[in-house]
Amino acid sequence: MSRNILFVCEGETEVCLIYKILKKEFKLVSNKDVEYNGTLILKDLHHNITEFFTDYNNKIYVSNLKGEDKLNTYIEELSNSREIEDIDKIIFLMDADFVKGAEAGYVRTKKAIEKAKEELLEVNSKLDITEFILPDNENDGMSETLILNSIKCQNIVNYIREEVIEKVKEMDESEIKNEEKTAFMMVAATQNPLKGYAHHFILDCYKKIDKENEKISKFIEFLKIELKIEN
Repeated sequence: MSRNILFVCEGETEVCLIYKILKKEFKLVSNKDVEYNGTLILKDLHHNITEFFTDYNNKIYVSNLKGEDKLNTYIEELSNSREIEDIDKIIFLMDADFVKGAEAGYVRTKKAIEKAKEELLEVNSKLDITEFILPDNENDGMSETLILNSIKCQNIVNYIREEVIEKVKEMDESEIKNEEKTAFMMVAATQNPLKGYAHHFILDCYKKIDKENEKISKFIEFLKIELKIEN
């Protein structure tokens, strides 16, 4: 039975990651309207529902929130749209982030998604809704954390995380606010081609990610199960 599946992604990084996995690992057929010369056109992907991939079982769509702060507005718009009745399954892909305070980043993001689920199910009770909170569906972090943990050059990653970042933070001129994004950009600068943003790195340097690594393989297996991909 064919299903309409919607990925609700926090931003470009999550969109690019599922794009590469669905295309390279699962060999699904992408919508050519979102590509140019075989490369994803990010500027055309926004919060509106866009046809993304197809296979024998599913029609796969994607929405790019362009930030977790847009989630509530998006859910309100989706709940009032005609498309909500045609969707069978929604998969949220959001960052846990690193949050100081009473609630950890993972817990905070989980609660935000649960609230979104309740609102969507009030409109369409037949919806199957699930989520993967990056980096690993249990800990604080973000998509950059997942990439750093699964990229092949782990000696460089560890050196930058444990030595370089800590020393730079001690300097008066340093204004590091997000250590994971900073570490990622430093690691990316050691690779060829140099791609300083995670979504560009995924699109152009996907081969540098070790798909056998337990961190990324957990995410790939999640997608395989949720999409009912057969070997």
